[in-house]
Amino acid sequence: MNFWNDYEGKTIAGSYPLERLLYPEGRSGLFATSNGTGTPSVLRLTETLNDQEEILEQWQTVRDLKHPNLIAIRSFGATEVDDIPLIYAVMESPDINLGEVLRDRAMNTEETMQIATSLISALQALHRRGIVHGHLEPANVFAVGETVKLRSDCVRKPFDNAETLQLQSQDVKDLAMVLLQALTRERRVERLASIGSIPSSLNDAIRKGLSGDWGLDEVAAALGTSPIRTPRAVVAPPVDLPKVLPETAKEAPPVAKKPVETKPAETKPYVAKPYAEARPRVETKPRVEKDQNTLPFGGSTQKWPKELGAYAAIAVVLIMATIAWYFFHPLTPEARAIAYSKPQPSTAPAATGKPLITAPAAGVSAPPPAPVSVSAASPSADPPSSPITDTASRDAWRVVAYTYNRESQARKKVERIDRRHASLKPDVFSPTGHAPFLVTLGGPMTREQAEALKQHARSAGFPRDTYVQNYVAK
Repeated sequence: MNFWNDYEGKTIAGSYPLERLLYPEGRSGLFATSNGTGTPSVLRLTETLNDQEEILEQWQTVRDLKHPNLIAIRSFGATEVDDIPLIYAVMESPDINLGEVLRDRAMNTEETMQIATSLISALQALHRRGIVHGHLEPANVFAVGETVKLRSDCVRKPFDNAETLQLQSQDVKDLAMVLLQALTRERRVERLASIGSIPSSLNDAIRKGLSGDWGLDEVAAALGTSPIRTPRAVVAPPVDLPKVLPETAKEAPPVAKKPVETKPAETKPYVAKPYAEARPRVETKPRVEKDQNTLPFGGSTQKWPKELGAYAAIAVVLIMATIAWYFFHPLTPEARAIAYSKPQPSTAPAATGKPLITAPAAGVSAPPPAPVSVSAASPSADPPSSPITDTASRDAWRVVAYTYNRESQARKKVERIDRRHASLKPDVFSPTGHAPFLVTLGGPMTREQAEALKQHARSAGFPRDTYVQNYVAK
């Protein structure tokens, strides 16, 4: 299969039918599914790159936490579809995310405080287990019923103590940025001055959280949240005190006077207040089924009127027709000439290609080894790519659609793409001669040609994170 939407209709682990693709995320796809009993769920499907055990261990940690402010992971495991190794996680289905709400309006201070309380509690639980979130943004803050929850399938464990401290600090900065966006719908801290009634504690938490002056404990203390109060009952069951006390009393020597009855002090784990309790309301008319349809961010689970449903259906048909037109009309002759034109031969000295994203090293005087470049088998395929030899040339840009640690996986992906999109000339390219192995489209070209081809590939269904990169040695 070529794209994530090709998995629709498949059944994972014999229990989870993939109903529809919600959205792709690079080497992962998120699907609507059920847990076998009809309960709506979200299933994340991920292609493994030698990190299967690490990811599964992180998901196990989240499931063991069972924290009320983390999206619950109901099950997870490893599977294989069409000889492709995959891992999956089945999660509870949220109602709405904060990013969607902020498109329409900003949060008031009461709503923002409720979000802050919930996110702080979730981050405290993660950090105490030695893992970090790393993706804290409005789109990953969800409402499930009347509870604010943080996405949990993207957490990870740092390599060492130094990285742990650095990434935990980044989580705090991201938390402060989410609160700033909730209040202002912007990322500029100067906009806080326009909020007239913001509490000083919330103002300080955002400003000092963004600057790095405060850690999570300081932010929690400023907002009136204990830095360690998370529901411990879900991590380690409490001791059954009523059963222990009678046994202790039997061992004590008898006394003449009536013993004083002692009761164990009651301790209540911290649980963030539901949004419906935290937000003051002024009722002007009787509430009808408000408790069933109200969401934390002011959204609603009520069904759309039939008329809106008809309009939505028409819009979907128009969108699908547009996508189909672009699919069967890939490029105009002018665009094809630009995207697939061959770069001009160069006579400058040879130079090495550079790895993905990292800054290029100093030039190497000796001739470099040729990078791995294997074209998919097809009558129209070009010969394997050769190193870019013009150090001054700008015609060395490549469109990168996928990245693999194993060459065999990259070759299989190229073969699948070539069967459907041979005109895109998929190829396996390695700038270093070893991992990572990149699945590229169109070969080396100018930046303008690469950008045009990238947009075309995205419109044809390739991942949204398809990018262009220049591999000319400096």
